Amino acid sequence: MKIGYAMIRNSTDPIEDQIISLKNIGCSLIYKDIRINNDSGFLGLRDLLENLKNGNTVAIESLNIIGHNMESPMGFFDILIEKQCSLELTNRKETFLPDQLIQLKIMWEDLLKCREKSKSRSVKKALTNRSKD
Repeated sequence: MKIGYAMIRNSTDPIEDQIISLKNIGCSLIYKDIRINNDSGFLGLRDLLENLKNGNTVAIESLNIIGHNMESPMGFFDILIEKQCSLELTNRKETFLPDQLIQLKIMWEDLLKCREKSKSRSVKKALTNRSKD
């Protein structure tokens, strides 16, 4: 079964385009979230993950959706890997099989580590510059 997930960050963005795209690739069920502010929960994504069955395919527009939706995107990958699910990215017309998701998760972890190091260096530089003033 192919399950879709659509998300927008504010109420003026059109979610319909994502939903149409997900229907066109064969999603029989589509969960959605409209994130209006940081307090908005991600009930649609949580419901999708709770109802996910072994062997399902999850379709999303891009990995950015997951990165913005979860405290830790690693949990998303862990659930898909545990349930032997595939991940389809509609913007890239690419599908990651369960074994490939392990590699994708490792790359994502490396990216997050690089971001943290970069943030840390930026903070240290800003503090150093302030102390010079």
